[in-house]
Formats: sequence, structure tokens, C-alpha cells
Amino acid sequence: MTRIAPASFVPMTSLIPAETVSAPAVPAPEAAQPAHDPRPGRLAKNTVDRAVQNALKLDPSARFAIDRASNAATFMSGSFSMNVKPGAAGQPVDVVASEFLKQHGTVFGVDSPQAQLRLVGSSRDQLGMSHFKYQQYFNDLPVFGQQLVVHAQDSTVRSVAGRLTPNIKVADRHAAISASDAFQRLASSKTNGLASGSQIKLTEDAGTLGVFTTDDGTPHLAYEMDVRSASGPESWRYYLDATDGRVLESWSTMESAMNRETYDAKSGQGRPGTIARREGDGPVADAVVNAAHDHSQAVYEFYKDQFGRDSIDNRGMKLVSTVHFGNKYNNAFWDGSQMTYGDGDGEMFIPFALGLDVVGHEMAHGVTERTAGLQYRSQSGALNESWSDVFGNLIEKWDEARKNPGAPERDPKWLIGEVVFTPKVDGDGLRSMSAPGTGYSRDPQPAHMKDYKNTSSDNGGVHINSGIPNKAAYEIAMSIGRDKLSSIWYRAQTQYLTPTAKFIDAANVTVQAAADLYGKDSAEVKAVQNAWTSVGLTPTNSPGIS
Repeated sequence: MTRIAPASFVPMTSLIPAETVSAPAVPAPEAAQPAHDPRPGRLAKNTVDRAVQNALKLDPSARFAIDRASNAATFMSGSFSMNVKPGAAGQPVDVVASEFLKQHGTVFGVDSPQAQLRLVGSSRDQLGMSHFKYQQYFNDLPVFGQQLVVHAQDSTVRSVAGRLTPNIKVADRHAAISASDAFQRLASSKTNGLASGSQIKLTEDAGTLGVFTTDDGTPHLAYEMDVRSASGPESWRYYLDATDGRVLESWSTMESAMNRETYDAKSGQGRPGTIARREGDGPVADAVVNAAHDHSQAVYEFYKDQFGRDSIDNRGMKLVSTVHFGNKYNNAFWDGSQMTYGDGDGEMFIPFALGLDVVGHEMAHGVTERTAGLQYRSQSGALNESWSDVFGNLIEKWDEARKNPGAPERDPKWLIGEVVFTPKVDGDGLRSMSAPGTGYSRDPQPAHMKDYKNTSSDNGGVHINSGIPNKAAYEIAMSIGRDKLSSIWYRAQTQYLTPTAKFIDAANVTVQAAADLYGKDSAEVKAVQNAWTSVGLTPTNSPGIS
């Protein structure tokens, strides 16, 4: 669930952080050159540098961003013409991307594209560019969260973005313990991360066996398991070592459409609850029901009008909302299938569904889940939160402008949740995009990388460090306008970002998205570059390695 306040089974993503639940701590290289560093998850530096130099012989203006923790590229922009013809009879749909990876995959840590990568998605956009998304595999096992996206125009590859785990070495591709055993060990643990004393249950029949890369870059044979509390809305994603069942990593999946259904939980925790209003129904006596129902319509219309997107999944997904959830519940969240809104306690919050930016924030989590798939932890989770904050604000301001053309902005500070937060205090909100750290008196958000908060709480600070990309987005809007920010951010979200993206990846791909839309030497590209630089992140902007 994604919460609007700090608390992503999807992961549940929430608007605000969950305070009652905490996660437990936990061309090809020349033959004479060794392909890998002795350490798993790392390439030999000279191998990558040589591969980049070989690529630069074909395009001297190409730009590469290298993560020196793994010595693998995370981003490339250039012009690489492949001697293949897309669309020819008998050719695979990704023939151009596949040929590029055969020639230059070493830069990204790919020895054998056919064995290590599987095409999981492809699309063609209005600019005539084709996008090919690949999932990494090791010995037919998925490498969780590790994806690469190749962007091509006709027979030319223009850019590549994503993160892979190179040089995977695990003791055995066969698990030492079963998924059931691993789950039972988790369930019996007193530190499983869910509410004290609560029972937990799998959301699927069994966990998925694959490879999980911990934050230090080490790959592990592991089970991916999504679990829920049997006594509340909490849900978590766990990665359990397949040799001994220990927790490698976990995070909350509470992420705090036009066919709408709005339900009333009547202050209970059963969802969706009692149907209160369906698509086509007129207003009812309950103002909170009406707000949730009408605001979901506004969000749907924003995505349809601005991007031609048909609901959260772009396939007409039913928009299900539940209001009056829990007793004085101080949060809102997206859980992978619906939106849920508490009524607040009347002091800190009033009903969350009353805020259009809150509703937009939660539904944007659903769009992220079905596109970039940003993991709800650390920097990728902060980007997940930030993209929801950005679109929550953009939706609110778009709706105001269509209802009152020419009127001044009601919220020039770009606050989040200002309508529902501290009803007795004017001018504050949960977060401020214009000045992170000033949303309210104890707002912990940083506005610059020098103040980045390293923390184990809040899924690694997803609601805290999101202030940094929020500030960059705000500066871009002030420089080139909301509409262009919206177009650039949506393109980056739907075509470029991958599940384990970090802040510098977001900087690089938003610059690339701006170049796609407005030209590589445009004022828009410069504005995006300047905004990221102003918050301590410098996009790759010169030929060669950075």
C-alpha cells in the first residue's frame, strides 16, 4: 500500500509513513581481459572501460553513466545504428535492441543477452520511438527488480537505462529449503516486521524463487514473498534467503479509474465495504463518498486528457475507493487494486478523500506500479513517492485551471495534503515541493543531496528523501511550466525508469525524456539539467564516462 503520509504488495504505498509498523533490519571484451571482478555483483573496471571506449569509436558523442559500485553502466545516450531491418519478415520485434545488446551489452554487465535477458514489454510512442523492456535472469531464475530498457528509432538505438546485477555467483540454483519452510520460519519469528502478535498470511500460494541483490551489490538465491497481516491492512514484501530462511530485505507494500465504485467501510477495516456510489450515480448525502468518487473522476480525466491514458492500467481498470476506513485512521493508501481513505482524527487530519491532491497521489502510485514498478524502499521508493507528489499537485492545478481559467494558483507553495492536514492551521501541508522541510513545523524533508537522510525507518526514508526530487520537479515547473514538466515526468515514468532506479538515474532519464520531446539542445533540456544540479545531482551531459 502506498500511503500519502509516510508508511509500496504491490507494496502498499501510503501518503504518510506508517508509524505503527516498521520493517525488520535487515562490443564484447577482448579474450585477454577478465570479464569479472572476483567479487559477485561486480565487473572488472578495465573490462567496462574498454567496452565503453569501443562503443565511443562508433559514436564519439555517446554518454555513459557508470555505477562504480558494480562497474556497470546504468544509462547511455547516443546514436548507434544497427545493421538490421526492424519489421522484416521473420525478424523478432526487438531485433534492433537485441543486436545492440549483443554488441555492447558488456557495458551493462550482460555477457549473453539471450540467456540473461527476456523481453517483457515493448511499445511504440507518438514520436516514432520504440521501447523494449528486458527482465534479467540467471539460470532461468528472475533477478528481482533488475531491468533494462532500450529505446530505438528505426534501426538506431538512442538510449538505454536500467540496472542489472553483473557477475552473479550463488552457491546453488536449487534452494536448500522450500518456500513453505521459509514462510513458516518468517511466520514464527518475533521480528517479522508486522504488528506485534499479528498472524501473517501469504498473498499467493507460494513464494517465487530467484536472485535478490542486497544494497551492498551481493546477489543471493532468495524467495520473494508478499504477506499480509491477518488482523489489519498492513502488507509487506520479503526477500528470504533460500539457504537458511533469513530475511535479506523487506519493506512495506502499503502505497500510501472510467468505471468507478466507491464503498463505505463504516469505520471498520473490511474492504471494500458497502457500496455507496457507482459509475453514473448522482451525488449522495455523504460528502466524503462524493469527494472520493468525484476526485477519482478528475484524476481519470487528467490522464485521459493529457496522455490518452485509459485509467490506472491504461486498459480501463475499474477505480475502486473505500472511505471511512478504520476508527480515526490517519492515512490513505493504494494497495495494488484500490484506494483506501481514513477519516483522520479531526485534529491532525480530516477525511483524506477531501483532498484532490491526495486522491491523485494514491492513483499515481497505481500508474507507477504498472509502468516503472519502482520498489518501495530507499531511493527508488522516494522516487515512487515523489512521482506521486508531483502528479498529485499537477492534477490539482490542472483541475483548478479548467474550472477557473486565468485565476491565480490556490497553492503557490505546491503543498501536499494542505486541504486535509491540520484543519485548524492555515497554510501548512504534509510536504512542500517549493521548499522541502517547511511543509509544517517538524517537516523532516531535505531539499538537497548534502542533507540526504540515511535511515532504516519509513522504508529507508521514502517520504523524507522524496523532498530532493520534489524540489527538482518544482524548479522545472517554474522554469518551463507545469505542462512540460508533466510531459517529461510521464515519459520518464512510463518509458525510462526501472524498479531499482536511484536519484541519479531519474536525473539522467528525465533529461533524456526532455531531449526526446523538445530536442537535445533545447531550453527544456537545460532546465531539467539545471534543476537536478541545483539539488546536488549532476546528470550525465558530456561524451564518454561519468
